[in-house]
Amino acid sequence: MTTINKHGLSRTIPEPVKLEVRQRCGFGCVVCASPIVEYEHVIPTYADAKEHSPNAIALLCPTCHAKVTKRLYSKEKIIKAMESPAALQKGNVADILDFSDRHPTIIFGGATFESCTVPIMFQNEPLLTIEKENNAFLISGKFYDSQGIVNLELIKNEWVCSARHWDVQVVGPRITIIEKRKGPRLIIKVDAPERLIVERLDMLVKGTRIVGDEHKLRVGPHQFHNCGVSNCNVGFCFG
Repeated sequence: MTTINKHGLSRTIPEPVKLEVRQRCGFGCVVCASPIVEYEHVIPTYADAKEHSPNAIALLCPTCHAKVTKRLYSKEKIIKAMESPAALQKGNVADILDFSDRHPTIIFGGATFESCTVPIMFQNEPLLTIEKENNAFLISGKFYDSQGIVNLELIKNEWVCSARHWDVQVVGPRITIIEKRKGPRLIIKVDAPERLIVERLDMLVKGTRIVGDEHKLRVGPHQFHNCGVSNCNVGFCFG
């Protein structure tokens, strides 16, 4: 595969252009709203493009991209979808987490929770819960942004987030939510099939700041470093 086209345009799309494309498309495939996406030059195609114009690029999932390549989807269909992206019509993007039939381990900031039904409880509200249904373990919970607004929700192993965020990126096993002028506020890694890792968080929950990274977790004035809880109903309970 060549790295430049006949006009000398590199295949590498600048990050500011990618951001504008993600925002315009609602962070999902313009056809089906899947958050697993690729950047596709549509009008014109990359071969004829002289610049990386965000208005000429669409987000397509691998399946829809393949249908375009195999001419199962017409260019007209994609152009129409670009005018009214599926994710913006739905209001969110979502996907399913892959877990096995064994109890998942939750790593939340610097704290590890093994075989805990409710890893973290805050003022009588479970931030995360794990339930067993038909021999499958299902994770549910809510994550908040730095202003106290829900920015990502887990509903029985399906993650859902608004298509109106400043920026959402799904790269490999990581889901990253970025706030304008503040950078990444939530990074979740799905280490299938048994671990959900919250690598970074900055949340405001009922007036209390909850901040964490790979090594530490701070809930208000309480700090925890590389600690663990196992085999209990509730791991940490605050308030």
